[in-house]
Amino acid sequence: MAANPQKRLFTTEAITLVFAAFWALRGGKAALLPQTPLCILIGIISILLLGSFIARYFYLTLPEQPFNQILLKHIQIWRGVSLFFVGFLTNATHHTELMYPLIGGIIGLTLIPMARALNEPVHYYAGTIIVLISCFSCLLPDPMHMTVAGLGTAITLWISATIRLARVHTYTTQETVA
Repeated sequence: MAANPQKRLFTTEAITLVFAAFWALRGGKAALLPQTPLCILIGIISILLLGSFIARYFYLTLPEQPFNQILLKHIQIWRGVSLFFVGFLTNATHHTELMYPLIGGIIGLTLIPMARALNEPVHYYAGTIIVLISCFSCLLPDPMHMTVAGLGTAITLWISATIRLARVHTYTTQETVA
């Protein structure tokens, strides 16, 4: 079974996948995509990635990757406080249409220091891409900015999760079997 740090990493990965699914649903709804096929597609992607992370952290005997637990905890606290502040501020100023792009920007900004904490270089790229998507989507009109921010953020998170899984040989290979 996984050690406590591995469980913490799994929790971080699972929350990221939930966030990606939420963003994809919001983006798909703004794009007026049919809800049933969209939910099925998001469910399949999320279940496959979550199953792979379960295998990575709980069943495969991979060596533990060193990471900075204190920095990770500070980033998660900063993320929570920032998300609350943005939600409060956009609601108080009656600009709720900017809430989702700004939340995406915060998530992207927290991925950049998380790359250092987890020794995962893919977080640098994913964080930068999400920040750029969020900034660009703020320039678009109301229904379009949610589509770009939602689907762009979700696709970026899914691709970065796939890269992280592929980078450590999560799937059964000679390194993981021996």
